[in-house]
Amino acid sequence: MDLNIYILAGGKSSRMGTDKATTLFHGKQMIQHVIDIVTLISSNIFILSNHESHTQFGFECIKDEIKDVGPAGGIDAMLHHTHQKKNILVSCDMPFLDTLSIQKIIHASEDYDITIPLLNNYPEALIGNYHQSCKSTWRSELLKGERKLSTLISNFNTHFMDGNELQKQNPLLFSNFNSLKDIEAHGQ
Repeated sequence: MDLNIYILAGGKSSRMGTDKATTLFHGKQMIQHVIDIVTLISSNIFILSNHESHTQFGFECIKDEIKDVGPAGGIDAMLHHTHQKKNILVSCDMPFLDTLSIQKIIHASEDYDITIPLLNNYPEALIGNYHQSCKSTWRSELLKGERKLSTLISNFNTHFMDGNELQKQNPLLFSNFNSLKDIEAHGQ
């Protein structure tokens, strides 16, 4: 299967106070939990990051072309880097990610520009499939000043998967860590 996987890890981690990708969780750097899962699905792995230190993980780091626009800039960088139709985006702060959930997203994405879970009416835009054909419109909207992911994805033929169904199989799937308190709450 022609598939790229992009790990979003280039944020400022302002709430964490330190680089969240390299923050330890259960004895491993947070991003390593995600790498361990996605390498079971594809060997085409890239890290969306402006941090030079992230090259330590052995994958090509893709920098934002449009700076300081948050996750939308990372997605833009992914769309302009890829040559694949299927591009799985995952966030570095989701250590409970699993292969079955990613495979369900891949299989549900056939006829859509974007496929992401919808959990309790909230789009989980940092785990999903983004078709390479989105790149021009995504960039155009960014250049107009749009930064909000839910607004950006509304410009495309987006399939919202039932996130509650994915969560039934893995109750911690959408757990992400934005602060050291979040990590402590999960037994670190």
